[in-house]
Amino acid sequence: MLDFLIGMAAGHLLTQSGDGGNTAERLREQAQTKVLIDIVNTAAEIEKGEPTSEELELQLRPLKMMFDRIDYSAIKSPEGQTVYRQVQDYFIENGVV
Repeated sequence: MLDFLIGMAAGHLLTQSGDGGNTAERLREQAQTKVLIDIVNTAAEIEKGEPTSEELELQLRPLKMMFDRIDYSAIKSPEGQTVYRQVQDYFIENGVV
């Protein structure tokens, strides 16, 4: 699932960057999406180590703190909103709330 989210968010960033006219709103959304990609990439690396559920929860806490700082209202695209909700669900599923 994490690889899919990375691809979806990265694809969204690529389509946005080709639209021209980098308004402040668009740049803010791109920044929020980049943070999501960083979170998902790091979570995928953590999972590669096959941690126990307790270890995973502890290692995901800093990522959850980063996630909580994302301005969801800045994410206007359906793709970005979908990735945001999927990452939110990922944290809930792994007991990091």
